[in-house]
Amino acid sequence: MSRRDIGIVGDLDEVFTRDFLLALQSCEYPRLTNETYCKDPKWVGSKTLVFESMPTCINAKRWFHPDFITGECIEGVGDPTGRVVPVRHFQREWGGRVQGYGTAGGYSDAVKTVERYPLWNTQDFRNVGGAIPQPHPEQVTAYHFHNFFNDLATTRHKYMSYGHGSTEKGKGTLSNMAEDFDLTVRCVHDLPNSVINVSEGKTWPYREEQRKDNDDLPIPIYFQNKSYVKERHAFVTHLVVEDEATHGSKYQKLLLSSTKKHTPPTRN
Repeated sequence: MSRRDIGIVGDLDEVFTRDFLLALQSCEYPRLTNETYCKDPKWVGSKTLVFESMPTCINAKRWFHPDFITGECIEGVGDPTGRVVPVRHFQREWGGRVQGYGTAGGYSDAVKTVERYPLWNTQDFRNVGGAIPQPHPEQVTAYHFHNFFNDLATTRHKYMSYGHGSTEKGKGTLSNMAEDFDLTVRCVHDLPNSVINVSEGKTWPYREEQRKDNDDLPIPIYFQNKSYVKERHAFVTHLVVEDEATHGSKYQKLLLSSTKKHTPPTRN
């Protein structure tokens, strides 16, 4: 990697759109050519379209990862000459940066006197916010393919053990497991946003329901394959209905009053 390359940091299910990557590669972008901006690792926040479990389930709220940074500002790539070396929590060399070295509290006055700010490693980069929002609300620059698992046992294991894991999250209904997966449940049963109970004190995500065809959203090319979209929707529906037969559903009473039937996917 060279100093003029662009480093991308994100989870495996977060990707920039092809058009945005081409724009970064081909267009002059002032903040990528001025290395003094190594003061901050994130310059422009992603406008990320979030798909929950399947192409037909879109979160109305936009996500803000993945992120990018010029190679000039990356530790091990950029020129460290004359730069401040950040003090870290473990033996001063490892772990996150201590206060005053560009974390949430910004820089100390002593660091500000030096024109060449510290280089950033991936942990620093991921832990620091402050990106400038995209000026156009609907200008999608990335996708987040969230919870695209092929079985719910793996999904439950994720919420019980990963990052913000809790054994309680693996018990009970899928809605109890995670607010995001409650969105998947509502998409499967075609339930409107009006069923959300805001009095529960949780930030239930809203479904992009006012435009189900999503004709004005930049959908990934593969998600324009109607056969795949239909098959994936049927498959996730089968998984959810099968799980609800064992663990129940937050919307049990509502679903019992509905005459809508679910057809499991055909298996070859």
